[in-house]
Amino acid sequence: MSIKEGVVDAKTLKDFREGHDARIEPTIGDRSRRRQQSVPEHLAFGKPNRPSTPINGIIANYYGETAHQEIVEKYTLSHELVSLISLTAAAEFSKLFKHTPSYQ
Repeated sequence: MSIKEGVVDAKTLKDFREGHDARIEPTIGDRSRRRQQSVPEHLAFGKPNRPSTPINGIIANYYGETAHQEIVEKYTLSHELVSLISLTAAAEFSKLFKHTPSYQ
């Protein structure tokens, strides 16, 4: 509106705004909703929104407890594996030297 009237500087714009009310009327009813629903899903573009952060799980330290439990299970398994390997190696070692004479 102001450009059509030739308003190009701050002083004349102030005078123009005092004399002309250029507010936009709010939409009446469900116009905006109808416009959004009229777009078919196969024509929608863009990336979908990310899921929200599970705040309850963070506050309750669920993820920390889960990570701790996984680490404990990992170390327990590796300890059992090392124990099994050392027992197997000891048995193999004793088989190798079972028939050698001992030096006294």
